[in-house]
Amino acid sequence: MDRQRFYNLVWACISACVALGALLVYVVLGHRAPHPAGGGVAGYALGIGSLVLVGVVTAYWGRGRHVPRTWRASAEVAANRPTGALAETREKLADLQAEAARGKGVSIWSMRLRAKRIVKAAGLRSTYRVVVRRDAEGRSYIRMDPKEPLNALSNWLLGHQYLGGVALLLAGLHCGFKVGSAVGAAALGLLAAVVVSGLVGTVIYTVAARRLTAVEARLREGQGGDPSLYAAVRARWESALKVWLYAHTPLTVAMLVIVVAHVAAVLYY
Repeated sequence: MDRQRFYNLVWACISACVALGALLVYVVLGHRAPHPAGGGVAGYALGIGSLVLVGVVTAYWGRGRHVPRTWRASAEVAANRPTGALAETREKLADLQAEAARGKGVSIWSMRLRAKRIVKAAGLRSTYRVVVRRDAEGRSYIRMDPKEPLNALSNWLLGHQYLGGVALLLAGLHCGFKVGSAVGAAALGLLAAVVVSGLVGTVIYTVAARRLTAVEARLREGQGGDPSLYAAVRARWESALKVWLYAHTPLTVAMLVIVVAHVAAVLYY
């Protein structure tokens, strides 16, 4: 499993757990007086939960512009250390792979355990992960892949996408899927619009990445014709993303303003 699929699975599991927890709160406490629409234990709990998720999702914007990109040493920093730990570790892993090739019946699990111990002893466990696989012919191989920092923008983007949908679910449960005021209706409607526009942006980004990868592959194989084709396709999709951003960002700002007004009105009245 590659890193992108792994983090997708992690965020999907986190989002599913939050959603199931919210549904449990609504089922157990939601029908007790007063009704969860803005009142009662369930209403306030789900409203606060939705507000927290909105804050976390919105923090992606600040993360991309104002927060340092790493919480720990990157793989590039580790590779440039003068200690030679990286080269020595690769040699030990190569020896382990050769040992496994000579011996029969060596468990891939034992190889993975020994390889992890080697990386840990070298002090590289925080920046590299060990991958142990068997190829089509049954031969084992070992490699070291750089770890992506937990706060990398790509991971935050996944959380931004998954938790946005969960925030909409919690907001709907918070009001019992019934809006009692114009401000509440506007807040819920704008949140839904932000989530939908986010899904549109995800589709655009995914399709753009696939198209650019295909064009790049054709150019690399000499089948793409004009070398400027990649730049033209890239410029076209970047323009599409900019147009989408001009819609998504104002909707987000408007949603935050209305949500703040909604919370202020609830606290004041």
